[in-house]
Amino acid sequence: MEVAVVKALITTSKSLFRVVITLITTSRGLFGVVISLIATSRSLLGVVISLITTSRSLLAVVISLITTSMSLLAVVISLITTSRSLLGVVISLITTSKSLLAVVISLITTSMSLLAVVISLIKTSMSLLEVFITLITTSRSLFAVVLALITTSRSLFAVVLALVTGPLSPLAVVLAPLRPPKAPNTPGKVAIEPPTSLFSPHFRGLLAPMEVKGADRPGKEVTMTMTKFKQKVKQARDGIAAVVPATTSIPVNGKTYSVQEVLKTLGDLYAVLDAVDQLRQQLQPARSAERAALPKGHVFYVELGQALKGLLGKANPLLTEIGYAPAKQRQPLTAEQKAAAAAKRELTRKARGTMGKKQKLSIVGGPVTVQLLGPDGKPVGGETPPAGGATGK
Repeated sequence: MEVAVVKALITTSKSLFRVVITLITTSRGLFGVVISLIATSRSLLGVVISLITTSRSLLAVVISLITTSMSLLAVVISLITTSRSLLGVVISLITTSKSLLAVVISLITTSMSLLAVVISLIKTSMSLLEVFITLITTSRSLFAVVLALITTSRSLFAVVLALVTGPLSPLAVVLAPLRPPKAPNTPGKVAIEPPTSLFSPHFRGLLAPMEVKGADRPGKEVTMTMTKFKQKVKQARDGIAAVVPATTSIPVNGKTYSVQEVLKTLGDLYAVLDAVDQLRQQLQPARSAERAALPKGHVFYVELGQALKGLLGKANPLLTEIGYAPAKQRQPLTAEQKAAAAAKRELTRKARGTMGKKQKLSIVGGPVTVQLLGPDGKPVGGETPPAGGATGK
């Protein structure tokens, strides 16, 4: 009888062993599924390389668990003669298989979560790209608006400058009586017009072209720039030296000049005009440097003033010696001014009805009589005395 029981136990152990082997085979199949999922995740999610590394670590844990299961299987084989121990080992193996199945399910869930995270990241990147494109479009629109404003400002500045520098401007009208009488225009004589306003070329410096009125033909007045007049002088000098004989006498404005005198006069005039032109060319880079340095220099000057006021005090009279205006100190009021201010405040309070806390306490409502009514709506008892606050106490 005992032999039959042992045989039955052995048969049962073998069945359990087959079940364990089946579970291990199923775990290996699940492990293959996990590996295929990881491979699929690698092909789809190249961005999550660090997460795949974590999955590899989990895979190593699963392999170590499988190795432990194999060790437990060896223990089961060695303890096959004891059915109770074998049954406990089988139960532990089943529990371990369930844990492995839970680990596989968690890996699948983690892979799905990682896929969702990657999809959300891609959607966020697309949203950021749309925002960036919108910002670029807005920046271009703002830049176009700024360019339009700059063009409008330049046009307005040109209009204002024309109004200020024109012959009918107030400044030109004021300076008109100060202009010397205009000399008659005679053939062969050059006359330079005096300035009509402070914005005329004579006051704007050597950079602006100077207008010259000359008479190269009798009875006709011609306007030209100083540079063109210099070219005319040079052309006349070179042409007379090349064409007119040296022994010729040239009558000019009632006086006779030799060719040498004419060439010397034209040469001296050309030298003066050329010297002015050279100075103009030398002054132009300096003016450009001045325009470039003026904004930063002005900002530095203002900030230096603020720093000196913080260092010496806003009302320190030493600021005047440095070139900055000190802050004006508040003058104390005289007795008459204080009395006038107090009277004005009192009149204002009366006009506005402004009162203090104690003055407001004297203002109360009239007497109040309270009548109690019953559930049927009829008066109950007599009238209650007036409230205490109604007496004004």
